[in-house]
Amino acid sequence: SALCSCFSACQAVLHRACRFPALRKGWRARCQGAAAGMERPPCRLCRSCAGTAGSPEPRRSGDRLRQSLLCSANERAGERPMNCGSFTITPDRGFYDYPLPPKSPFAARISLRGIDARAEIERLAEDAPFVTCSQVHGARVIEAETAPRWPLREPADGLLVSPGGPVIGLRYGDCAPVIVLALGDDPWLLLLHSGFKGTLANIVASGMAAAREKHGPAAPRDLYAWVGPCISGTCYTRRMDDPSTIEAMKLFSHEAITLGKGFAHIDLKRQIALQLAECGVPEKHIWLESQCTCCRTDLFCSHRRSTPDDDPRMLLTVRSRIPQSSPNR
Repeated sequence: SALCSCFSACQAVLHRACRFPALRKGWRARCQGAAAGMERPPCRLCRSCAGTAGSPEPRRSGDRLRQSLLCSANERAGERPMNCGSFTITPDRGFYDYPLPPKSPFAARISLRGIDARAEIERLAEDAPFVTCSQVHGARVIEAETAPRWPLREPADGLLVSPGGPVIGLRYGDCAPVIVLALGDDPWLLLLHSGFKGTLANIVASGMAAAREKHGPAAPRDLYAWVGPCISGTCYTRRMDDPSTIEAMKLFSHEAITLGKGFAHIDLKRQIALQLAECGVPEKHIWLESQCTCCRTDLFCSHRRSTPDDDPRMLLTVRSRIPQSSPNR
């Protein structure tokens, strides 16, 4: 192609970083100048393309490209590093209990590697109404009280539950388990499955909208969130020329993307934290799990490190600390 060889990558970042149409128009014309037989100038963002339209290989510098793109993204107005908390999962007989506030009417527990998620669901469903979803990597969130009980499942990736509702659970293997808790006079809890596609579709915003529609707005001081174990930005890479990656570069925070040679490293935890903050959860009330599922396969289940014959999942369940109010059906 006679176009700038880094056109797609630079275009994605420019849409994120540049709010000046005149500059964008001039940059695009500059990168596309070779199409009219002009000498190919350096790309206005990365300055990595040189030579003429007939040059077999434009000069590239991966480090210069990465640095320039990130510097451009960093200039976006209003962005600053986040100040979230962290927590580290340590196993207790194959499980970990989330550190929810003492006043929480819910308890959350995740099963780790070595615990059969389906067998755990069957065990829980024998004792109480249990609701889960047919997870489809989308942004649909449903109310647990009106959802079908196990073994029936609706296609969705989020559950909204009130105190006294059924036990709920979702399965994970590299995607991020997200809990959003609202205390106050009308408490509720969101359980979300936010992988790359769900994060790109902003399932956090969908879940918060569903909670607000049912319960009304929650005061920020009453909101808490936990982003559980998932694949880290170091291990999670996507091709730069993938349309979904280009879309993510337009929408995601610069804190969540690191550019490499032909690949983008995506930090799902950081992007989800930003989405939570945008939905009103105070940064000091957001906790990110500190480990990577792809690195700690001794502790977590990882789809990327799995085989067709061995692809287990972790199960995150939430139950009320008060007696169940919904009959089994």
